[in-house]
Amino acid sequence: MWPPIRQLRDRDPNGYALHRAIRAAVVIPSIFALSYEVIGNPTIATFTAFGGFALLLFVDFPGNWAGRLTSYAMLVLTGAVFIVLGTLASRFAWIAVAGMIVVGFAVLFAGVLSAAIAAGGRAALLMFILPVTMPGGLGDVPFRLAGWGIAAAVAIPASMLVWAPREHDDLRRYAADTCLAIAGVITSRDAGAGAPNDAQCGQVTHSLAALRNTFHGTAFRPVGLTTGSRALIRLVSELEWLSSVVVTLTTDEIRGWPVLAREAVLAAADVLRASAAMLGADRRSSLDDDHGLNDALARLAAARHRIATETAVLIGQNSRDPIDLPYQGHELGYAASLVGATVWWAAESDARPVLDRVLGRPGPNRGDAPLSPVLEIATSQIERHSVWLQNSLRGAAGLGLSVLVVELTSAQHGFWIVLGALSVLRSTALSTGSTALRAVVGTLVGFLVGAGIVLAIGTSTGILWAVLPIAILVAGFAPAAISFAAGQAAFTVLLLVLFNIIVPVGWQIGLLRLEDVLLGCAASVVVGVLAWPRGAAAAIGTALSRAYRIGADYLDQAVRYTVEGTPVPATELRDVLAAGRRLDDALRQYLAERGAKTVPLADLVAAANGAIRLRQAGEAIIALRAQGNHTGDLRVRFAETTALVCGQADSVQAWYTAFADGYDPHHVGDPPPLPQLAGAAEDVVDALRHDLPTTRDGATDGAKELTEEAGQAKSLYMMSLFLQDLRGLEARLRNGSPPLPAPALAGRAS
Repeated sequence: MWPPIRQLRDRDPNGYALHRAIRAAVVIPSIFALSYEVIGNPTIATFTAFGGFALLLFVDFPGNWAGRLTSYAMLVLTGAVFIVLGTLASRFAWIAVAGMIVVGFAVLFAGVLSAAIAAGGRAALLMFILPVTMPGGLGDVPFRLAGWGIAAAVAIPASMLVWAPREHDDLRRYAADTCLAIAGVITSRDAGAGAPNDAQCGQVTHSLAALRNTFHGTAFRPVGLTTGSRALIRLVSELEWLSSVVVTLTTDEIRGWPVLAREAVLAAADVLRASAAMLGADRRSSLDDDHGLNDALARLAAARHRIATETAVLIGQNSRDPIDLPYQGHELGYAASLVGATVWWAAESDARPVLDRVLGRPGPNRGDAPLSPVLEIATSQIERHSVWLQNSLRGAAGLGLSVLVVELTSAQHGFWIVLGALSVLRSTALSTGSTALRAVVGTLVGFLVGAGIVLAIGTSTGILWAVLPIAILVAGFAPAAISFAAGQAAFTVLLLVLFNIIVPVGWQIGLLRLEDVLLGCAASVVVGVLAWPRGAAAAIGTALSRAYRIGADYLDQAVRYTVEGTPVPATELRDVLAAGRRLDDALRQYLAERGAKTVPLADLVAAANGAIRLRQAGEAIIALRAQGNHTGDLRVRFAETTALVCGQADSVQAWYTAFADGYDPHHVGDPPPLPQLAGAAEDVVDALRHDLPTTRDGATDGAKELTEEAGQAKSLYMMSLFLQDLRGLEARLRNGSPPLPAPALAGRAS
């Protein structure tokens, strides 16, 4: 095969970009001809053509058929509103500039809510940029809306029905693969097969890497705002945790565990296999066929309960028999139960009727208000260190400045200036400047090619109509299959052909396009230099530091609540979730920025997951009080044990707070401390034996009191195990392989 053809196939292996370009090459000339030749209105024709570009080339909605159709419908409604607002704002220069800033920020910032909103952002902005930069008044609004309506009426069915993309839900597929791989390792270890680093562990690593790259491979979360989609965010971090535990297991370890512990980990394997089956099932199907997940979760919960209960009974009887609940068995069982519960939650939410999902109505047994996810996600980003907020403000400023340039220069095709600014705005000044250079070079090449075509064929509309589909085909295919610069060149040729059909002025239209792109790129570069020029590289250290510090505080409050009965730390939970979202955005923006990455992806992901683990441990500890049905202050009956557990919690909080300082660009001091030795569960057992009485002389309800105390003892013991999980994580964070250079990262971000 000819090398250039092979390279194009490698860049577009599924033919999706080619199919999209062919679809646009057929649809856009058809609806443009209908508007211009049949209806005979240039305004309708212009908005029909650019509406086709927006719907067929500028947007690529993720999700299933119903989700994509809903997203298109919302985009059409938003575009109609923006056309009206843009037309009204265009009458006064200062309103046009202010309107562009407000609309630009609203659209860019709203992308944090879901992948669908982020994917439709450019198309929505185009429907404001076009009318706000074109002369017109209220009398033009019906014609502009008519053009947008014609484009939507034809382009959306074409996108949905012709070469409709299959629902590539890679997150679910790779999550299912990871679940199966982990279950295979557990089963083989229990059967006595394999070595610690055999092919099965390699499969876990491979599947997890695919899951991680899919999740972090875009500038926005590849999930939507629906409850089921948001559950996938938790699932990724939970599988990261579970994988880190399982790949360290050896056959001798697991076969040496007590029978109850082995039963628990085998039940965990069943949960993972059932989770994989449910992840691969049709999300619109009923929960009647749950692939055995509900039963597997019940068996795992029962096995973990039997272990903890037997431990508590032995403690309550002041038995001197050895109590052996393996650390890894506890961690593995709990992490697997989290995975199964998250998959069930996602399936339960996705099984709701379409209308409930669209309106955001809570699922069964979920008390969230319909708008609570929107409010929580949006408010979590209203923080000066938020990378998403910074990018939204930078983008709005760049678009506003470009509209100001349009007003000052009275450019004939001013929307090209704004589109040029929109195309090259990136999160750092370096990336913006590099993209601007490629945009200008591409536009120059396109101008030369387009001018040559126009000079060769003249302005004969018949020949231009014949060239138009070819120009659209190349413009739709080049950005994805070749490069950004090639896409700019192809789009310039397309505009030369399109506008010479409307107004035959020859190659001069290409020169105007080049001038306008230069102005738009200049506006973007100016804003990029002035507003947060270092991008996410300057924010990733701060985001990590704040996530760890807030997470450590939340853990401390969780322990106080469970031990002392203080108020539930609901505010602290919201804070730690918000910090986690900001960290995720900073991480994916850092990975998306151009330039060498001096810290490996695996190390950054491990650090980010460590912050999530603090939140997961806090949630688990809070749940202990509800599970044990406790009231009052446990320090009354368990003075020695609670002092030991609280001391362990204080030590964990202090370590992770010091670890957070190592990432803080503004912190000057010692590097993160060395990992502390894992706290021994036997110390907690000895303290519980000391605190629990062995007799109930004269007590008529002694059996009941013993049962209550046994439940409280179980909660304290389990709490110590969750804290021990975090103590074990310290070594993996600080002394991992390769070592995580936290201080170096903080220094680079300063």
